[in-house]
Amino acid sequence: MTAAATLVTPVSPTPSDVATAEKRYNVRKIKGVNIEPAGLAEAVAFFGGINSVVTQKKWEAVRLLLRLPFVSSSSNRLKEAWKFYFHITGRLFSTTTKDDGGTLGCVVV
Repeated sequence: MTAAATLVTPVSPTPSDVATAEKRYNVRKIKGVNIEPAGLAEAVAFFGGINSVVTQKKWEAVRLLLRLPFVSSSSNRLKEAWKFYFHITGRLFSTTTKDDGGTLGCVVV
């Protein structure tokens, strides 16, 4: 992990974060269907938080729970919506240790 990388904690957005995201005029969409901030936050929390969703690649399950249409880039669009709504800058991806290949967690670089 580089010095610029920070480990993301598995904390869900606060109700205040969700309310702020819902007031934004630029709602993210998949095939014309809105990705609602509250629904996205609840779906990610249902699957164990952002750490679990990123490291265990559960974006497809999040999409299905939200009943969003299929597109080949849905995982990326949901991840970008999460970053947009909840103010995460940089790249959001999972990382592994060199020793045993186990997952460390979700990292923003």
